[in-house]
Amino acid sequence: MDVRIETLPAVEVVYCRRVGPYNEMAPQAWMAPWAWVRAHDLYGRVRGNFGFGLDDPRTTPPERLRYDACLVLDGEVTPDADAGIEVQTLPGGRYAIYTLKGPYGQISKVFGDLRNDWLPGSGEWLDPTRPFLEVYLNNPDDVPESEYLTDLHLPLGAAP
Repeated sequence: MDVRIETLPAVEVVYCRRVGPYNEMAPQAWMAPWAWVRAHDLYGRVRGNFGFGLDDPRTTPPERLRYDACLVLDGEVTPDADAGIEVQTLPGGRYAIYTLKGPYGQISKVFGDLRNDWLPGSGEWLDPTRPFLEVYLNNPDDVPESEYLTDLHLPLGAAP
């Protein structure tokens, strides 16, 4: 796997959380922040987006999995409870990053490959206090599914 390691700063995001199976809830979670951006004419302030699950699907029942769809905006942001929009700060730190080219349905498998195959031989350690991040690099409305680009971030930390 072609993996690079980067240190990222903490970043404040607006987000929407959905609960349920990741493959069903992740697409639904993205609807609210983009609808909110459209309703408030904030497209020019969007500087990036992150998605992440808060729970391990190997140990959490599908109906209890939590997923956050996050947008990075320039300037100050405030929650909008009526629209289901909250604000949080994603912690910074070191990440192993792999760029996935292809359908979003591969994300879970590739995260598993990073954790189970790449990590043990890398000399690095997983940081279980931070989420695995998905950073979407292109717009799925503009490219075919085979051309989707997603940076998958595995949080790295100190040896236990």
